[in-house]
Amino acid sequence: MTWTYDICDTVHGQKLSRVEPVSGSFSRVLNGIGSGMHAFVASTLGTSPNASGNYSRRVLTAPWSRTLVQSWDGVPRYAGVITTQDWDEDADRITVTHSEIREIFKRRRTFGENGYQGEGGGKLIVEKNTIESLVGWLIWQGMQGLAPNWSLPIIPPPRNVTGPHTRIWHDYNMPVVEAEMTALQNAYGGPDIDFQQQWTEDPFEPSLVWQSRVGDLTGRLLEWYPNAAERPKITKLKVTEDGSKTGNMIYAVGNGQERDKLVRKALADTDQPALERVEMYGNLTDKGWLQGHADADLATFRLPTEQVSFSIRAGDKDAGVNDLVLGQPLRLNFKNHGWFDDGPRDYRLIGYSGDLTENIALQVQPRQGT
Repeated sequence: MTWTYDICDTVHGQKLSRVEPVSGSFSRVLNGIGSGMHAFVASTLGTSPNASGNYSRRVLTAPWSRTLVQSWDGVPRYAGVITTQDWDEDADRITVTHSEIREIFKRRRTFGENGYQGEGGGKLIVEKNTIESLVGWLIWQGMQGLAPNWSLPIIPPPRNVTGPHTRIWHDYNMPVVEAEMTALQNAYGGPDIDFQQQWTEDPFEPSLVWQSRVGDLTGRLLEWYPNAAERPKITKLKVTEDGSKTGNMIYAVGNGQERDKLVRKALADTDQPALERVEMYGNLTDKGWLQGHADADLATFRLPTEQVSFSIRAGDKDAGVNDLVLGQPLRLNFKNHGWFDDGPRDYRLIGYSGDLTENIALQVQPRQGT
């Protein structure tokens, strides 16, 4: 088993060429945007016998048009849309930086196939849906536009699922799809959002697609015994208690000016010193949504964040990189440990990162009640 690397067309997902980097790294992030960097010997690009066409090295690594996929044993573990290419002629080196597909939604509005209609009162209205369905509408709307290049190889989540939520996005506010998805994700009871890269099942010409995962994301439990000598095992265990963002009195600030400014509050019952935190929510006018944000922010910032990371081996049986799914439960079983009490501690996978080696660093957060 080993890493392989492919460059694909971003709009269509088509594999264009197998490539071999000389260095590189990547990160996958739940509820965010992972990123990475890879470097290549410039003179080797565009010459691969596995290329599906005659692409110059410049065209093969063109920003936004191309996506780099890093796979373990043929299974994509990261896909990044190339945003920068850097060519060093003297060093015969091309370096590309890239980000996960959500990066494109920073540059998509909610206008849809008719484009901007603000002068005529254009708007996207979704009534009585679940919050997950609202996210589905944003993803769908972000792939509709005035030309075919609005399309992306993303499988959107279900839409029109009946629920208690209504949202209106007015064209004149120029709503950004990524910002609106993040607002829903961070609302009280908001869903996790992940775009899982995968190959299509076409045995002859598999192409890249992203499967939208929206909801309370989970997966198969993976378990380790840190003090055990045999594999699978973990290394580089680090724990940080970060109180820099703690707030137990939250002010969520929405639309309005001066004394008319809309503000909703959430207060924790705690023995901590009072720590006030202000979160801005732009033009939000719905009091219920704003209170939901205040409640969600209190849950997020009320206590210091326990940041835990450790590394595994990509090829470990039953607990390797191809067993990782963002949001899944993880368990570390401690005995005679220098920091943790004896017994199990349960975590949730919120990110992982790697390079060209077998070392995979996991970022986890404690599961509730642990």
